[in-house]
Amino acid sequence: MHVSHLSYEEEKVEIKPAQNYYDVKLKLKVNTFDDVVVTGIFDRPKESFTGSATKFTKQDIKMAGNRNLLKTLGNLDPSFDILEMNDFGSDPNQIPDIEIRGTTTISSVNDLRNSVRNRNGMNLPLFILDGFEVSIQRVMDMNQVDVESVTILKDASAKALYGSRGANGVVVITSSIPAPGTLRINYSGGLNLELPDVSTYNLLSAAEKFDLEVRSGYYKMNDPVSKAQYDLNSAAVARGVNTDWKGMPVQTGIGQYHKLDITGGDQKFRYIIDASYNQIKGAMKGSERNNFNGGITFNYIGNRFQLSNITTIGFNNAANSPYGVYDEYVKLNPYWEPFDENGNLVKTFPLGTQYKRNPLLAVHTTDFSTDQYHNIRNSTNFNWEIINGLRWSSNIGFSYQAGENDLYQSPNSTNEFDKTSIEEKGWYTKGNNKRQNYQFGSSLTYGKVLGRHNLYFGLNTQVIETKTFNSTVIAKGFLNDQMTDISQALSYAQDRPNTRETTVRTIGLSGMANYNYDNRYYTEFSYRRDAASSFGNQSRWAPFWSLGLGWTASNEEFFAKNLKFINVMRLRYSYGVTGSMNFQPYDAMTIYQYQLSNNDFYRNIRPLTVQTFGNPDLQWQNTKEHNFGLELQTLNNRLNIVANYYYKNTTNLVSDANLRYSNGFASYKANIGTIRNTGYDLMATYVFWKDKARDMNWAITSGLYHNDNVLVKLSSAIKEANALLEGQNLSFNSIPEYREGKSVNTIYVLNSPGVDIMTGEVLYKNSKGQISTGLAGIGDMDKIAVGSSVPKIHGRLGTNLHWKGLNVAVNFAIRLGGKKLNQTLLNRVENGYIRDNLDRRVLDHRWIQPGDNTGYRGILSTDYTQANNRFVFTENTVTLNNVNIFYDCPTNLINKMGLQRLTIGATMSDIFYWSNIQMERGTQYPYSLKPTFTLNATF
Repeated sequence: MHVSHLSYEEEKVEIKPAQNYYDVKLKLKVNTFDDVVVTGIFDRPKESFTGSATKFTKQDIKMAGNRNLLKTLGNLDPSFDILEMNDFGSDPNQIPDIEIRGTTTISSVNDLRNSVRNRNGMNLPLFILDGFEVSIQRVMDMNQVDVESVTILKDASAKALYGSRGANGVVVITSSIPAPGTLRINYSGGLNLELPDVSTYNLLSAAEKFDLEVRSGYYKMNDPVSKAQYDLNSAAVARGVNTDWKGMPVQTGIGQYHKLDITGGDQKFRYIIDASYNQIKGAMKGSERNNFNGGITFNYIGNRFQLSNITTIGFNNAANSPYGVYDEYVKLNPYWEPFDENGNLVKTFPLGTQYKRNPLLAVHTTDFSTDQYHNIRNSTNFNWEIINGLRWSSNIGFSYQAGENDLYQSPNSTNEFDKTSIEEKGWYTKGNNKRQNYQFGSSLTYGKVLGRHNLYFGLNTQVIETKTFNSTVIAKGFLNDQMTDISQALSYAQDRPNTRETTVRTIGLSGMANYNYDNRYYTEFSYRRDAASSFGNQSRWAPFWSLGLGWTASNEEFFAKNLKFINVMRLRYSYGVTGSMNFQPYDAMTIYQYQLSNNDFYRNIRPLTVQTFGNPDLQWQNTKEHNFGLELQTLNNRLNIVANYYYKNTTNLVSDANLRYSNGFASYKANIGTIRNTGYDLMATYVFWKDKARDMNWAITSGLYHNDNVLVKLSSAIKEANALLEGQNLSFNSIPEYREGKSVNTIYVLNSPGVDIMTGEVLYKNSKGQISTGLAGIGDMDKIAVGSSVPKIHGRLGTNLHWKGLNVAVNFAIRLGGKKLNQTLLNRVENGYIRDNLDRRVLDHRWIQPGDNTGYRGILSTDYTQANNRFVFTENTVTLNNVNIFYDCPTNLINKMGLQRLTIGATMSDIFYWSNIQMERGTQYPYSLKPTFTLNATF
């Protein structure tokens, strides 16, 4: 007889004919990840979990590993959607933006009025590390080798216990657990390379560019200045000058990685001491990111009592490239040379009566842009098995992070050329930030098996306090290029330094119940009440809950008899309400500030003014979610499928509500607005070959994800902000715009039938169907919706091969069906100015003379073409995200060397990119290929 229970080791009991009663004592498990869904609050029984969650093990992370944990998760799960940031390419210092199951928050009124789509992490999931909330920056910089598992919680049943923090999804990260055994020393080392990939840039050569200028009539031979420029450029082409400007600011970045850890202990006491250093040298010269992480973990494991403590520290230093924006080099003409005949840097290039600055000049100044922070975290956890099945768990944690960023621009910088006053030349921005977090949590759980009935209950309380402090000082006026300390500035650029402090206190009370009958029918219920200082004082408490139902159909008798090829089949449904607090901590309060900008006093007292108008009724955003799930294992467990369909409605959307101007404020924060997201995700794994005798297996994993969102309701303030854009803010590019009944990600552009073949002017069609040349009579209200930028399908396809000591993993990603504005065609072909270097497509597609039937306007035109439907295409893209190869050397060989284990590995990330849309990628910072070579030795 086999006896098992959640979180306990399985015991085998021999059944004897003469014995009727048995006393079976189960031992508490140290690692229960395979049997439970780790939620960070209550670990749920896997076989009766009604929620949607995806779990990845240490081995999964290793085989799909990228340079950081966030990108690794994106390789594994398509619903962990890392939004494309084409501008920033492979910048190692760029924090990604991530969504799970769509958008639940939109930009503010101020952002709309400034034509900015300020995502600013508004839809980021909540990151939980060992039970405590951490920032996305810390997750990006942590060592993923130290991760034991990651669980992504997606639906209400999985994340309701996080209450007002869980609506955007929860990522639960569990650190590695010490293993018993004798003292072991493990060293890992590696070489990180960054190979710049600028293959999407298809630029004109010097001869092609000069020929285009001549054919288009750019040079005027009767103009002495133009004639002189013609002679200068012609001579350069004749000499064979063909400068590869796009290669000037890039490099092959060579970084390194080292990690040392010491583990040991016995069955009761275990420990890990580790330290690591990871250096990333970026693809642009001078850019880098350096991380140092260290930690001490110990576990005490008694018969009924467990105690663990994790202490970690982290240091980060980052530098941005002094070479500036990559696009500035791409625009430079190839017949220009960066240095003169004496080897001196050319500061400017002639453009008729004007000039073009050489961006390389910034490298020869003292400009710099740096960021740094340090972090310390300590968490203590204990578990006490009071009686069989009844467990008390508590944890207390503290984290502190302090950072500093410095941005200095020399008075000799090219951006300062036009300033005449010495008091204005050069500036320095210095920022400081601190974040301090305390958290206490305590849980009581009880599990009991009564015949066919399996019961599991839990109660939990959490208390969290988070304090932040930010300050910014901007100074200007530096007399000397070498005076790079902010104290050397002549004055503040603003009246005074800016500071901001926030304190948020939250308390949560939650409970859950899980019932499983005969391993066939199961249900669970979760409930949580949150109170937060950021809520309005008239709505301080927030209730959240979920209810789930499940059926393990494969355990039915008729399945066992008639559908033997199905090993496991579960159907589940859940519904619940989660929340998010996507507003500033003090938005619910009316805030006053002393007037400091003048000398007005009243009886020696400074007057107070109202800065923001508070709303005492301000609440959390509510997200109501339905989830239908299927889990299927068939073909002798070779095929494993997990599928989910979801429908979620976000109400109480925090937005701006209008006020009468007599109040002194145009708007204030209120709960107005609704967004609906619907979609599905599917993960499937098929094991083609599994041969234990030969130590070989081969599997293919695939994933699909689709999401649609609709703005069901918008606040009047958002509508008015959209209306203000109409007719007056026509933009060179597509700008954010929100309309009821449309997707948050809808692209709005003008309607253009083409180019007039006689004049080369752009034709536009207004909402009445009238066609005109130029923008006369065309406004923002004439824009049309051309589709959503969100792909209809996000896909992943990977394969894993294991043979003896060899492990190989290959992972692809696909994006299908989304609309994309081709910025290269718009900005570098259609709007490409003849004085800059251009995309090669201008040779055949720009209008030059009457009768030319081309797709793009006249080559000499200086008017800007607005974003229109001619530049919007349906995107289909395939990328090869990574190839990882590891080899474990034979034990009999390495034992002679005094080693227990030796693994060598090579990985390559961001290897291949194909798209039906030919567009330049990485306009501010180029993309790169990322080879890594590693060695791991255990002594």
